[in-house]
Amino acid sequence: MKERMNPYEKSGMYRSAVDFAVDDDGMAFLPRSGEIVNQQGIERIGEQFGVVQILATGLQSTEGEDHPQKMTLFASRGKDNHLHHYAFWYGSERERQREMLIGTIQECPGMYFNLDCGCSQRRDHVVSSVFHQDADASLLLSFDPETTTPYRLPVARGVFEALGIRDVQYLQTNPEYGCDLQRRLTTERSLHQVFYTPDGRIVVKSHDMPVRFIDGDFARMIVYEEQPLSERRSYGQKIKRHYVLIYGDIHDPNKPPIARYHSSCKTAEHGGNACDCRLQREKTLQMIREHGSGILIYADEEGMGLGAVNKFWQTHITISESGDIYKARDLLDMPSDVRTYGLIDVLHRDLRINRVSLASNNRGKKQAFEVFGVEVVESMHLRADYDKLAKQARADILAKIASGRYDDFTPKS
Repeated sequence: MKERMNPYEKSGMYRSAVDFAVDDDGMAFLPRSGEIVNQQGIERIGEQFGVVQILATGLQSTEGEDHPQKMTLFASRGKDNHLHHYAFWYGSERERQREMLIGTIQECPGMYFNLDCGCSQRRDHVVSSVFHQDADASLLLSFDPETTTPYRLPVARGVFEALGIRDVQYLQTNPEYGCDLQRRLTTERSLHQVFYTPDGRIVVKSHDMPVRFIDGDFARMIVYEEQPLSERRSYGQKIKRHYVLIYGDIHDPNKPPIARYHSSCKTAEHGGNACDCRLQREKTLQMIREHGSGILIYADEEGMGLGAVNKFWQTHITISESGDIYKARDLLDMPSDVRTYGLIDVLHRDLRINRVSLASNNRGKKQAFEVFGVEVVESMHLRADYDKLAKQARADILAKIASGRYDDFTPKS
């Protein structure tokens, strides 16, 4: 196996906690020796189980649980892209072999925007059913949005083998498992409009479609696909899909829309309470509906752009050692944030967005909108709700404010 330079190093963005390695099949993430130590499961990174390969392991705090859940990130090959599947689980090896409560869902943008496909409600029901029951061992398996029906069973079998699950009585493989929105996104490409971001990234506008909220009100959803930085795609360098929800008249000169640039957070979306990401997304969506117009950008940027693999490694420190997000990333030799916000420039040119009221506590986001030609007429802070968050989230919030990059968004006394 020949070593290959991390493409992020080449571009000067950051030095990842993992190196790339190349074999005849393509690329896979492998940990640098000595850089991540004493972390359970690291020796299994890169192992193949059927059609899936382990990319990373992590920890997650959840409401009502005394001990953190374990997380495992798996990769498989899809038709046109590499797929990422998330497994959230707990239970000893013996408990997993004897009896395990299992729930499966498939990622869908309807989860992020509360659309009428019902995926948001289905996700919450499965999470509650799996982790709020009296079970010694439980697993929530979340398939990549592009996982086709025939491919779910092989993926699930590989995940079960990797986690040592011996006996599975039932796994849903009904062709109707995915919603209509998922099928439209995986089978149709209605557009192919190409944009270039200021830092040279290629972004393709692939979908522009009407959608409906759960209450029947109409909106519009646009999908932008960002191509990998390296010419040869790896498990860590999959195509990014950014979802943009448009509601109401976003060009009314007398009523600027509420806008939020929201980076994806799969841990919060699947029951984790070590951050307030999901709460901020839900609050913004409520504000947009009440205001009558808005733009919610759900950017495919796990871990502030560092990616899911590096984010998973970071959780070992922030949760098991009670450190904050900045201390953990410094220990792993990672920068705190590598987002360039080039998608804002694309939206400014494509949708003619000129003025917004920005829902964000991040001063960098406000600066990015203004740099790319969008006037921010008002900054709307999203206060944290400590009652719904783990102690870890409070430490991260205070660290963000202390960094000077965020306005104070602690709860009002």
